[in-house]
Amino acid sequence: MYLSTKTIFDMMGPKIKKGTVIVFDDYFNYDSWLEGEHKAWTEFVESNSVKFEYLGYVKNSEQIAVIILGFTQLPCEGLSTDEP
Repeated sequence: MYLSTKTIFDMMGPKIKKGTVIVFDDYFNYDSWLEGEHKAWTEFVESNSVKFEYLGYVKNSEQIAVIILGFTQLPCEGLSTDEP
């Protein structure tokens, strides 16, 4: 799951801007979850200085949703700082 999620962020990253909502379907609550979508998301957040907020999660399953609040510094080339 890591590689497919990382690929999505690599390809769609430039379209992510303030107000974007991202829903993960296999984020946590399973063995090796730290090496899947969570890892790809964490890398994206760190490399692009993303500020975000968790919108919700499913306590007894694997899904979460986040909303992009902005960027703490100038984003990497291609990322949008435009308002939604």
